[in-house]
Amino acid sequence: MKKFFYFLFVFIAVVYFCRADKLHLEPFEVPYLLVPEVSNFPSWENSVWNRAVSINEFYKVYPKSKSAYPISVKLLFSGKNLFIKADLKGERKSGMPAGDAEPAKNEFIWQDSCLNFFIDPKKSNKDAYYHFLNSKGIYFQFGRDISKGWKGDWSVKTKANQNKGEWQALIRCNLEALNGIKPKSGSVWGINFNRHVGGINDKLLETSGWPLNHYKPSSKYAMLIFGPQSKEKFKVSSSSLINNGENNFDLKFEISGKDIQHDDINAHINITSRNTIAKTVFSGTAVFNEDGICDIPFTWQRNKDGQHLFEVILRDNKGLVAEISNYTFHLSSPSTALNSEKPLIWPEPRIWQSTKGYWVMPSKIQL
Repeated sequence: MKKFFYFLFVFIAVVYFCRADKLHLEPFEVPYLLVPEVSNFPSWENSVWNRAVSINEFYKVYPKSKSAYPISVKLLFSGKNLFIKADLKGERKSGMPAGDAEPAKNEFIWQDSCLNFFIDPKKSNKDAYYHFLNSKGIYFQFGRDISKGWKGDWSVKTKANQNKGEWQALIRCNLEALNGIKPKSGSVWGINFNRHVGGINDKLLETSGWPLNHYKPSSKYAMLIFGPQSKEKFKVSSSSLINNGENNFDLKFEISGKDIQHDDINAHINITSRNTIAKTVFSGTAVFNEDGICDIPFTWQRNKDGQHLFEVILRDNKGLVAEISNYTFHLSSPSTALNSEKPLIWPEPRIWQSTKGYWVMPSKIQL
């Protein structure tokens, strides 16, 4: 009897561990912007803009290539406000706007040369707060899904030189007006910028979370990290994700760096499926064993097959971001199309009749 239970236990263990499936994690580089904090809204020529995080290249959407039109976008934040300074050059005179419509009512300014930015506080990769402005300081906003009906609190100042084909914008955006969501140091949001160059075949130049050479729709936004960054110096040196069957998963990762205090590291894990809101599957203290490996079991019920974005955010004991790692992995449910209880009728190969010029099916189908 003891032998029976012993073999039964071994059989169950073998079956259980055979179910485990190690998923292939492909490193996925998502652009990130570490935004410094300042005390107040800086003026045009304030030297504090030298501390700002800067975007100096936009990309064409079709085909994906670097833009030939110079642009610089700088970002700072103070408490609830995000400050943006943009310099746009290379415009055509025909694309520079001439309308005098009131802000928030002119929903067609995108037909002119304009700058658009989208903020995604929940990193949903799906829903965001949309802001549009042109060189005359005319602007409007709108939202979709959870941001629908949003009433923003933001202001715009612009300076334009139509002869040179260039303009500047100074923007203050109250982030707390985004449905009451207020960022703090260590927060990670999604952000994206578009530039529309009027009078040039309606080209749209874009910077985003999409890599230049291949399209992966798991991520639509770059990461907006509210600084300062953690002084802790460590990074994820290795990681693996195992699917133990059904909705049970296990993440193992190791970090490397000098003077690492494992007890002071907090992990935040998000999974995003295509066109769905990001799902937080773990948030808490990362517990490491004697070998310096962290093992985090979690449950996650996927509602879509295919490509997924896997994000690990590590923060220090002050809540500041020290490391962000992004990966993609592919996961699909077993197909239910084939049912062994029902016979599958498979026709014989079709025969090409050259004299008739078409395919001829066999006259009789055999099982």
